Amino acid sequence: MKYLVFAILFAALLASTTACATIDTNTAIETQASCNLEGDLYNRIVRPTIRVYAMFVDDKGEIAGYSCGTGVIVRRIGDNYYATTCAHVIDTTVAVEKGWKVAYMIEHADIGVVPAGVVYQTLPHRDMAIIGFTSKANLPLAFLATKSPRLLSKVYACGWRPVRTHPHVTMGLICSFTDNGPGMPAAWEHSAPVWYGYSGGGLFNEAGELIGINAQVSVDYRKGQVVVHEAMAIPLEEIMALLTEAGLK
Repeated sequence: MKYLVFAILFAALLASTTACATIDTNTAIETQASCNLEGDLYNRIVRPTIRVYAMFVDDKGEIAGYSCGTGVIVRRIGDNYYATTCAHVIDTTVAVEKGWKVAYMIEHADIGVVPAGVVYQTLPHRDMAIIGFTSKANLPLAFLATKSPRLLSKVYACGWRPVRTHPHVTMGLICSFTDNGPGMPAAWEHSAPVWYGYSGGGLFNEAGELIGINAQVSVDYRKGQVVVHEAMAIPLEEIMALLTEAGLK
């Protein structure tokens, strides 16, 4: 029952946030990199994409804050769905320090906002997590790539920004592959624009197959701005290893 109350309150918060978002300073850049996909490709990228929330509730039962990002549904067992995201999306450090309660939620176009729970997560270096939720709806799973992308191949990033009511897709190219050494996840660097809220969202190849999850963006600290065309995605191999560790492969 308490999760239902949280969901109602949070839905109201989202509605007010969306209504206030009348100016988007990234509109010009975003339009250039956006792609109007249709048919199977669009569905393969967008339909498995969910929004992920960690909602912080104070001792008065009021929403004190929240963290949000994106996730990708990759497994189903009965009515239980499992999605990958980034561990920093569901980080509860601030809530624990303040003694707040935490409620996890996900949002999907077919089922709205529903309660969720953290199934598995890795910190601090391997910024990955699995979040689970239950639904009787027949939700689509991401198609998983069977081979790594080539350098300079086209890719699509899909994420759910806080001010948006649906996932958004951008496109770019694979620029390089970085091996960060033992204990650290490798990463694909790509030029598909990503913004706040894209963390944990999928990076897809030209066939709409999942090849990684977006985890980091570059920041110009002199200007205090995100460099939207420089992003890092954790490769699918790392995600599959995470599923194996969680007993979900």
